[in-house]
Amino acid sequence: METMKAMVLEKFNEPLQLREVPIPEVGPDQVLVKMKVCSICNSDNKLKEGLIKSAVIPVIPGHEPAGEVVEIGKDVTEVKVGDHVTFLHYVSCGKCKNCLSGRINDCLVGFKRLGYEMNGGYAEYMLAPAKNALVVPKDMPFEHAALIPDAICTSVHALYDRAKVQPGETVLISGVGGLGIHGMQVAKALGCTVIVSDPDERKLQRARELGADYAFSPVDTNIPEKCRELTNGFGVDVAADFVGLPVADETAFASLAIAGRFVMVGYQPRTIFNVSSEWVTMGEREIIGSKNRLPHNMKMGLQFVLEGKVKPQVDEKFHFTQANEALAKLKEVGFIGRGVLTMD
Repeated sequence: METMKAMVLEKFNEPLQLREVPIPEVGPDQVLVKMKVCSICNSDNKLKEGLIKSAVIPVIPGHEPAGEVVEIGKDVTEVKVGDHVTFLHYVSCGKCKNCLSGRINDCLVGFKRLGYEMNGGYAEYMLAPAKNALVVPKDMPFEHAALIPDAICTSVHALYDRAKVQPGETVLISGVGGLGIHGMQVAKALGCTVIVSDPDERKLQRARELGADYAFSPVDTNIPEKCRELTNGFGVDVAADFVGLPVADETAFASLAIAGRFVMVGYQPRTIFNVSSEWVTMGEREIIGSKNRLPHNMKMGLQFVLEGKVKPQVDEKFHFTQANEALAKLKEVGFIGRGVLTMD
């Protein structure tokens, strides 16, 4: 039996372990991918800390993979050997009411995800359903391909599908970390005026370089007042929070105009934020949850990258055997964009 190296989460709240494990066998509708890059995400730290209750251990984390197809199952027609691919990491039942309506990320029966309930990309090889693959051009850097499913397309789903932003609207992006720095670019690609808020001046400067119309720190700026000042006293049409902390949620919500939409993208387990029922009802302001992305978002996100409207932001690279170091740096310092693990 051939083996591969993988970083395995064997116990919650303990470091990942470098292990020699069998290379998985390919089923009829699956593909085997030689991993090249796997981007890292704060959800990987939540997984490690036991905060994602559906996760199973032992598991190989990594839900933002990119690599080359080296073997396909007998029934696979979507991809071929040699294709460069990344993946939608949700594997849903395909039969429940939500799946049949296209909302596979809200599967009622129960879903599995690469890197959580199924083994993911912190390894030399990864097994995945062929239907989840997105083929990317061979001249696209693997580290850019790895950012498309989550770092970029989470924002496509949140802003295009859920908040339904329109050209000419004003959008507040709260938090420009690994998700938000791409979210502000998606908002610009959708034709919006974009205001960003983040306490880290490094991230604000990168946002300005990438086209943010306005960028402020909530430490020294009253964000709701500034948003009203910039919109003739009305407030923003859409506020998207990529942080998930109560203060960020409440600040973003308070920045909305009448009939504005607040979309929550970031989340922090066991936190609650407060809003005024009067402000929701009498202003017809909407509170919208947004989770991950759908297949059509992947295609839109890829097109944005190919057209240069969204530029994947890779801050630092680590060998995949340095996954613990990379996750610690993400939690303690953060990256200007994404940190990625490489397998070569």
